[in-house]
Amino acid sequence: RGLVALRDVWEGQELLFVPNSAILWPSKARELRIGEDLAARGASQGCLLAVCLLLAEKGLLDTSEPSQLLKLRECYAATLPPVEDCGHFPLFWDLERSADLLAEVERCFCVAQPAAAVVFEAIEQLQERIDAEYQLLRASVASLRSSREAEALDVSRERYFWARTMVLSRSFSNPNAVVGEEQGRGGGYGDDDQMFLVPFADLVNHASATSAERGLPVPNAVFDYNGHRDGFVLEATRTIPSGDEIWIRYGRKSALDLFLRYGFVPDVACLSSDAYPELHALDVHLNCPRQRLVLALAGEEDGKQGETE
Repeated sequence: RGLVALRDVWEGQELLFVPNSAILWPSKARELRIGEDLAARGASQGCLLAVCLLLAEKGLLDTSEPSQLLKLRECYAATLPPVEDCGHFPLFWDLERSADLLAEVERCFCVAQPAAAVVFEAIEQLQERIDAEYQLLRASVASLRSSREAEALDVSRERYFWARTMVLSRSFSNPNAVVGEEQGRGGGYGDDDQMFLVPFADLVNHASATSAERGLPVPNAVFDYNGHRDGFVLEATRTIPSGDEIWIRYGRKSALDLFLRYGFVPDVACLSSDAYPELHALDVHLNCPRQRLVLALAGEEDGKQGETE
């Protein structure tokens, strides 16, 4: 999956514009009774955005909107990886195998158990947090059983985890957003409805600024939310020949944050490791093309978004 230039692109050229009306925002969920109920129960921005996605794929997010817009969102949801292809994301890991996985991390990357244990403690905390959100959703659905939205959101734990994984790995945020719970690709945090899903823009893959030294792709575009135009803009930062893929940076995140979101760890040079210095050894051992932590832990290899190093 990815976006490719169909013709030569010059520096500064706009590659993509997605209007505000097509973007999925947490506030879209809060406009519904189910969203109001979830917000009153303390649901996170990520939870509300996951609800938006689950409703959008069934054409129920806002039935008063033009049919073309509803169809666009349904088509967008259809492009997302199915649940069956999400086993490599840490949110779907079976932690009953933690002992085996810890041993594999130690063996493959020559790190001590304390460093490897940090990874699994973080995965466990993430799974517990998302499961707590799912229980909130179940309670809200039960209290509003008669509404069409509640019926559509009567989903399995696996299905909610899928929606939450899509939010974790594909949401964007305004770089100028205030600090909050959820961090999107822009490097900013969205706690005041500045976290969003942009149809089709999330097909853009990640590249490191230092990748050129190893003959790998480098970022050639940047995104921003343009408040004056009320929409999302993707703009080329350099000349892009026809047939070349579009690449952006997902933001300056710690190795652990990148792994929890995308199931991969890129080269150490583009990381901010201050938050998790105990993972520095893992970063060093991953500093080569297409060698990802997920390969050692899960034995899986595919080309999903965000996994190209």
